[in-house]
Amino acid sequence: MRILHPTEDAAFFIPPSFLIFVLGNTESTHTHRNMKIQLDRFEEQIDEVILQRGLNYFKKGYVTDVEEIGPGDYEATVNGREIYTVHLHVEKGVVTEYDCDCPYDQGPVCKHIVAVLFYLQQDVLHLEEDIPTKKTAKKAKKPSDMEQVDKILHLLSHEELKAFVRDYCKKDKQVRGQFLFNYMDLCVGQKELYAQQIQALIKSHSDRYGFIEYRDAANLGRSVCGLLDEAADWPQKGKTAQAIYLAEATIEKMADVINNTDDSSGEIGCCISIAIQLLADIAGSGLESPSREELFQWAIKQYKANTLEGWDWHFEVIRIAIDLTQSPQEKKQLLSILEKIQSYDEDSWNYQQILNLRMQIIRKTENEEAAIRFMEANLSNPTFRKSLIEKALSEKNYPRVEELANEGIKQDEKNKPGLMDDWKNYLLTMHLQQGDKEQIMRLARYFLLQSYSRHQPRQYYYDLLKSLISEEQWAAYVDGIIAEICQENKYGAFQPVAEIYIWEKQWDKLLAWIRQYPDFYHIEQTEPYLKEMYPQELAALYRDTILKYVERNVGRGHYQKCCQYIRRMIKLGARPMATELITQLQTQYRNRRALLEELSQV
Repeated sequence: MRILHPTEDAAFFIPPSFLIFVLGNTESTHTHRNMKIQLDRFEEQIDEVILQRGLNYFKKGYVTDVEEIGPGDYEATVNGREIYTVHLHVEKGVVTEYDCDCPYDQGPVCKHIVAVLFYLQQDVLHLEEDIPTKKTAKKAKKPSDMEQVDKILHLLSHEELKAFVRDYCKKDKQVRGQFLFNYMDLCVGQKELYAQQIQALIKSHSDRYGFIEYRDAANLGRSVCGLLDEAADWPQKGKTAQAIYLAEATIEKMADVINNTDDSSGEIGCCISIAIQLLADIAGSGLESPSREELFQWAIKQYKANTLEGWDWHFEVIRIAIDLTQSPQEKKQLLSILEKIQSYDEDSWNYQQILNLRMQIIRKTENEEAAIRFMEANLSNPTFRKSLIEKALSEKNYPRVEELANEGIKQDEKNKPGLMDDWKNYLLTMHLQQGDKEQIMRLARYFLLQSYSRHQPRQYYYDLLKSLISEEQWAAYVDGIIAEICQENKYGAFQPVAEIYIWEKQWDKLLAWIRQYPDFYHIEQTEPYLKEMYPQELAALYRDTILKYVERNVGRGHYQKCCQYIRRMIKLGARPMATELITQLQTQYRNRRALLEELSQV
């Protein structure tokens, strides 16, 4: 929801920032706290593409209305395709908090934030805008909006402020809805109140056909997620019932709209996830009656109604009920609705999830012996098989480990290679405990030959093999591995073979290997290992690759990429070669203006 315009009555005009101060930020932007940015070195911390886009925005004069609204708190407007607001907080030269109300979610920092960083550092970086704009941040002594807000708040009485809020809520339906939504925890009302306010928010973000577009979905999700984050503290403040009502209403209402929404940002789904987690936390905290029974029955009702079927949340809801289970009657009720398992194929994800839920009930209401019996009876579930193998390993019951693992391999080798590797990894663990050299070598070689292992880095298996094979035999053994990799994985051989040459410190063979697979990524990947011994050879590889690349690709982005690698040639000490290459490109492609411009900046 956006509150961008004052009322049409001039006598009632107030700065939008004042309304936001009173009612809360209606757009609930993401504040990124994961990465602190050194203001004088921000260019080193931000993705190059985003950095360049932000610089372009600054140079075009898109950054306006920059104000320091408080000590170290900066607010700016960035004009692009749409108008966005950026906030930064700077402490001792470090940007500790930053947010933008744009929908960008591909990384911690968007181009609008970067544009403002360039604005703040323009004097240090000796930058100038291509189109000079008013630098409001540097105007002398003009009170900022927030300074005026603080002054007005100081002068207003409590009753005057309440009258203003009441009047503005009366005049603007969206403001009224957001106000009620933000502060409905203060009401001791029923869940219907929460559902009503969420529905009002949904309606205000929907088009005439009820569909919610990407930007509106992101803004809606952020508003609801913001309140849910606050609601996490409500139980500690004696507002457990309100927290439950809000979470339940969120799940019900968001489930109704998620399939009629462009939720590419994931914000609507995030609302449901946070709400379910809030209920799960409350359920696990020792919820007392009658709230416990009410939440138990609500969770069962949602599961039976298939409100969230097709999503992982469908099973998360019933897990809440399981956590709340106390009586034999409740256990019976849960087990009866989980009998639906027979309607699913045994290999399906739903079938396995229901088995996991039934196991959770057994662990909640019975003993470990009952749990083991259930797992033994349902070994098609990989989680159960893994638990039993790990139990057998801890007890050094190696025959049972081998039996369970080999059964798993036979079961999954055709259709589930990832699981098959899990069973083989358990066998390797067993043989390591037993000290069975032959079996260790067999399995370590198997994993080394894989393009990827999720259990250990490939070098782990290389080192393991090297520790078991004599020096006299090792060279021939490595050659055999390389030959097998090339034979079995012709198109994916570069990475594993290059790694072996690096581990073996066979730099001449590594260079020869790169020459068979000459592309930017491969050369750059191996450059740290070869640059001391073969700088000119690497530069020549870059040169040849650049020539072929420019021949096949047109466009400024491609030219910038080539210039990036020309600079790498210069860093390798091959400036004459780089200069010759630039001259060749300028001559050969004299009609490509963008290429000539980029080459002139090298």
